[in-house]
Amino acid sequence: MVDSNTRRKLILTSGVTLGALSGCLGLFDDENGDGNGSDSTEQTQDEQAETETATQTEENTEEEPDTPTESDDCPDGTSFLGKFDFEDCEFVQTEFGDEECDIEIKNVVNKEDEECEPIGFEWTTDGCEVHQIRLFGGQDTETFDFDSETSGVIDSDLVNPGGQQAAISNVTFCGRFDDEDDENGENDENDEEDEKDDEKDKPDIKDGVSIEPVDYDKRKGKAKFKVYNKTDHKVELTWKEYDGEQEGTLKIKKDSYKTFWADVHGESLKIVLYFDGKQIDYAEIDTKYFHIENNVRIKAIDYDKHRHKAKFRIYNDTKNDVDVMWKEYNGDQKSHTRVGRNGNRTFWVDMKGDSMKLVLYYDDKEIDYAEIDTGDYKKKPDVENEVEIHPDCYDKSDKKATFKIKNATSHHIEVTWKEYGGKHEETVKVRMNDNRHIHVPMKDNGDEMKVVLYFDGKEIDYAELSKDHYCDEYAA
Repeated sequence: MVDSNTRRKLILTSGVTLGALSGCLGLFDDENGDGNGSDSTEQTQDEQAETETATQTEENTEEEPDTPTESDDCPDGTSFLGKFDFEDCEFVQTEFGDEECDIEIKNVVNKEDEECEPIGFEWTTDGCEVHQIRLFGGQDTETFDFDSETSGVIDSDLVNPGGQQAAISNVTFCGRFDDEDDENGENDENDEEDEKDDEKDKPDIKDGVSIEPVDYDKRKGKAKFKVYNKTDHKVELTWKEYDGEQEGTLKIKKDSYKTFWADVHGESLKIVLYFDGKQIDYAEIDTKYFHIENNVRIKAIDYDKHRHKAKFRIYNDTKNDVDVMWKEYNGDQKSHTRVGRNGNRTFWVDMKGDSMKLVLYYDDKEIDYAEIDTGDYKKKPDVENEVEIHPDCYDKSDKKATFKIKNATSHHIEVTWKEYGGKHEETVKVRMNDNRHIHVPMKDNGDEMKVVLYFDGKEIDYAELSKDHYCDEYAA
């Protein structure tokens, strides 16, 4: 653990997280309970009725969480790329930008023991670069800023008004399209340079251009292909469905790639790639097994020593529901189960010894396995070196201080925090390798607050926070 005298200074997290917390905490009514900060004074019956009506309207309005729309402002110099809503246990794109941009949300992480409560995900784009992602959920918002990225990981920290972690309901993307001109015209200049290069000599098409299948959406009946141009020239290509009517044209800059979707009418689809009327490559997709072996997996995630049960989780990172079977290796336990698209399924299994292995099958073919050893879970977590509490910020509107508890151990733990010299305390659960925020009321006449963290009744860390560090100062 870092030296206590050194680490007790205020630790400022990114403006993204603090801005989200400020937006959440600001939703509560003020101390007087009238929602407008006015003094409690005697009122006539008419005035009181008007106040009650206004307050009720205000409260009803707060119950409706903000919902992002295409009209929401993006940062200067960026464009709206798309919006996703969480529907039927998956993220569905409901709004699109003005130009072509393929955004994919995958590897969704749900709350523990919940199948449709997303709190994180991975994302990739094709045809655009992301500068900002905004999350909405539980009447809270959270903003993540990026530097022209095409992939990343989101780990949300949305909270409900009661302080519990909230699930993500909406996601918006802001950034720039690949073909969008820069303010200084850099893209135009690059295009002109590409054209000049093309005039000098022909690109090495045979070795530098290729096509491969990269995705399949069973519900839509579409397959996604990616075409690479690893030459030093911009190329114009034609793709055609083998023994079919689908075709299209692609213009790809040098050392770049583009993707496209094509309809699948059977269990397979073959696409042929042409340059100057000559076939240069082809790709074929078998929809039955595509993505299964690499994107459906099983992991051991927990052990209950009291019940002597092991906890496993099956992840499905494809766009389709999959039916799989898990079976105990050298044992009798097995079960068939369906895992939703971009989802996961968690279950407990009885253990007979100190270790266990489960094998995962798809269509009677082994695709993955997971093992667990109870010895790894019987070891006590190193809380003194891997569990800490950090100060975040003070919210003036709600008069609450926010602290973050960090659990870097491989165990789910229960810790107790207590206000030093005060009455507030609470025992909370923090998942392994995860964080949890707590919100502690501050006294009107106090300028600082100290919170002490305990594990099994023993003090393991503490943090101090000053009222001078307002949440809204760090809002994104």
